[in-house]
Amino acid sequence: MKTITFNSLKGGMERPLICNDFKAAFERCGVVAHPVAPAPAFNISKTTDDPLATYLSDIYSATGNLAGLSAISVPCGKNSKGLPVGIQFVATTKHEKLLLSAAEVLEVFVVG
Repeated sequence: MKTITFNSLKGGMERPLICNDFKAAFERCGVVAHPVAPAPAFNISKTTDDPLATYLSDIYSATGNLAGLSAISVPCGKNSKGLPVGIQFVATTKHEKLLLSAAEVLEVFVVG
């Protein structure tokens, strides 16, 4: 028997809303770009005891998974403290070539 947690139950309730938002976006574009996380990566020498900060670090990247879409996360630079910042590209299923092309454009023209 599967144990249903609050997070999985909430994710299930939010899934139709997330799917509808992405569907509307894909009527206007082929790829959606958004941050991987709401803040830069944690410093490798430091850990966080804040469970909310840890939970929120995955909140943006989970949307594509909840909607059953294809996604790729790539580094796109560093913040003023030298910590990496990432961007995630999301596309409809079976459009992995489009995602790889978007990542390549970012790498060649932005990150360089």
